[in-house]
Amino acid sequence: MNPKTTFMILSSLVCAVFALTPNALKVDFETVAQKTVSFDNTITAFSTNAEPDVFAVISIILATDDLSSAEEKITKDLGATTPAMLALSETDALDILSIASNYELALKHGLMLLVEKKPEISALVLGLSDLLLVPILRDALVRLSVATLNIGPTLRHFLPTDDDSSEMIIGTNFNVDFVEVLSAYDP
Repeated sequence: MNPKTTFMILSSLVCAVFALTPNALKVDFETVAQKTVSFDNTITAFSTNAEPDVFAVISIILATDDLSSAEEKITKDLGATTPAMLALSETDALDILSIASNYELALKHGLMLLVEKKPEISALVLGLSDLLLVPILRDALVRLSVATLNIGPTLRHFLPTDDDSSEMIIGTNFNVDFVEVLSAYDP
């Protein structure tokens, strides 16, 4: 499959998850389109209409080498009783996401489990568009988006810009048959 076509399909899948996310976790598409992601030591979180900032929790966990340190930082920065902390307080979810030394495996394997229990969190993680540029993560994200999708009709979506940057532009009224997309996808 043509790389550009594949990227467009993957980008559309990402936005499909956004579009199908519950109202409480609606994403500000304009904000998402204007921001980029960094995986240096932390993840720059996209702002969303959701409270709490689930991205902040995820970025702390992924940027910390061990679970106890992550929990301490979450408690210090966000407060132990915040809904965000509670959203990720399940032992298995924290154990999975605390594999910060190898976040590729954390995302590829860990989020597959997390998506079953917390699909809204996985949907938000899919908003990190730069992940699509990393092959192992791109494959994982395709599978994650499949797991969270309810096949839908017209969806807002992102299209990659012509230059090779991670900046995205917004498209509208993009119709896609996800069953066909999945059958055509060859990892």
